[in-house]
Amino acid sequence: RSIGALGIIMIDNPMCPGTGHRICNDCMKACIYQKQDPVNIPQIETRTLTDVLYLPWGFEIYSLLTRWNPINVQRPYELPYNGKNVMVVGMGPAGYTLSQYLLNEGFGVVGVDGLKIEHVHPDITGGRDKDGNYITPKPVYKYKEIQDELDKRIFLGFGGVSEYGITVRWDKNFLKVEFLTLARRKHFKVYDGIRFGGTIEIEDAWKLGIDHIAIATGAGKPTIVKMKSNLIRGIRKASDFLMALQLTGAAKKDSLANLMLQLPAVVIGGGLTAIDTATEAFAYYPVQVEKFLDRYEASAAEFGEEKVMSMYDEEEKGIVKTFLEHGAAVRAERKRAADAGESPNFVPMVRSWGGVTLCYRKTINDSPAYRLNHEEVIKSLEEGIYYWEKMNPVEAIPNDYGAVKEIIFRKQGKTDEGKYIDLDEMVILQAKTVLVAAGTSPNVIYEREHPGTFELDEWKQFFQTYKLGENNELIKAEANETGFFTSYNKEGKYISVYGDNHPRYAGNVVKAMASAKDGYKEVVKIFRDNVKDEQPAGLEQNYLELVNRLDNEFLATVEQVNILTPTIIEVVL
Repeated sequence: RSIGALGIIMIDNPMCPGTGHRICNDCMKACIYQKQDPVNIPQIETRTLTDVLYLPWGFEIYSLLTRWNPINVQRPYELPYNGKNVMVVGMGPAGYTLSQYLLNEGFGVVGVDGLKIEHVHPDITGGRDKDGNYITPKPVYKYKEIQDELDKRIFLGFGGVSEYGITVRWDKNFLKVEFLTLARRKHFKVYDGIRFGGTIEIEDAWKLGIDHIAIATGAGKPTIVKMKSNLIRGIRKASDFLMALQLTGAAKKDSLANLMLQLPAVVIGGGLTAIDTATEAFAYYPVQVEKFLDRYEASAAEFGEEKVMSMYDEEEKGIVKTFLEHGAAVRAERKRAADAGESPNFVPMVRSWGGVTLCYRKTINDSPAYRLNHEEVIKSLEEGIYYWEKMNPVEAIPNDYGAVKEIIFRKQGKTDEGKYIDLDEMVILQAKTVLVAAGTSPNVIYEREHPGTFELDEWKQFFQTYKLGENNELIKAEANETGFFTSYNKEGKYISVYGDNHPRYAGNVVKAMASAKDGYKEVVKIFRDNVKDEQPAGLEQNYLELVNRLDNEFLATVEQVNILTPTIIEVVL
């Protein structure tokens, strides 16, 4: 029954590991049972997926259903390779979901992403040898063979915001399931460290053999808060903090990544990113100070405490003293809990040290986080986060060393019409760390760097979208219409947009994935004469030649390693 239920879910959502519990709850908000507990459909979907994954060959069952789903009566199988190749720019939720749909329509898909992507489990993903022959993947009998402990997992880099933005509220083994499933496909290959508009430009892609480009680069530039002195030390963007925390593995005990967080901490914003930032900062602090204590003691044992302390300036010595005291408290709590046979409770002590406060200019009920996923607000309160409503940041005040020590806020009032206005009352909050989560803007950097390539909308924020006419002509989408194409149209080549790059689908993971589900059909229209159940022999060579060309352009190989001196090594690529 679980397999049948999963098959039904995957008709509309083949990449269902990327949604579900703690990710989306739009369906719960639409449930008719609003005056009692609504039906928890996300939890049901996640439970169904988990039940199948833990069956013998469970991962293989899921993987098969992405390619052959007998419950999908419209067409249960994937189509053969049609000779057309799509470059998907960005391997976030929109990009990896679009790749899945296009692969099933018979397209070759080349994914490119700016982040470093770890190619884990090459035996399970299979691939191609140097002669282009397909290597059959090793089947997975037990899901635990590919599962990782979440605090020890290798950060894939794959998945965009699913990897570095969504935090402990989601089991990221699901992201690994999606990655391995796509990496197995014969006509899918992903290249990392590729910057669209830098490493490769549009004209380069056409010359290499790409037939269509799909932009799914997500939101890029963070919104700047109008706060005086907002660039002093100790203030950083929330997206930068989350990316540094997730991709460097700073919270891992064996990581050498340097990511310092001091308390009290203040997070400015009211979206899900703000909540993720607050809960991650709260959870990271005890790990950070305990790790610092361990390394300080090891260094002092080897070099002497006096010599170690001599390496710090006066400001750093104060931080060291605090971290050592807090680290000792965390260690003691961990020992107490172990002796009592229970989990350690760091919430009271982190709060006593100043804790993490989330400040929003409106009420929490009016916040995007509450409207999109109120469960996360509840969970954050349970985890110890403070909330302060109707607070608009005005100025950051530095300490004697030039780092932030407090934030001045102006209280906000609400009129009878529901409009928020400034009040005369000012509030000062102590803050040694300030993380700004005030939203981001769509990534349209290609147009900024290559003016005239794309038409932007009237606010110069999103790509202006177009629909495809009966004769493949572009028709500008009106305000109440949905188009997936940009203004680009040269020699029959088009470029489409998805996720946060699209004005109708920006905002969250589920919308991004929905854009792929709705938009892939528009790409199929361009190549409708090529998408069919049977294909002529010889098309496979098209894809192999494309991959060879891309490998030569994108993959670095080590030619020489020269030891110049005992401390200098030269690597020739």
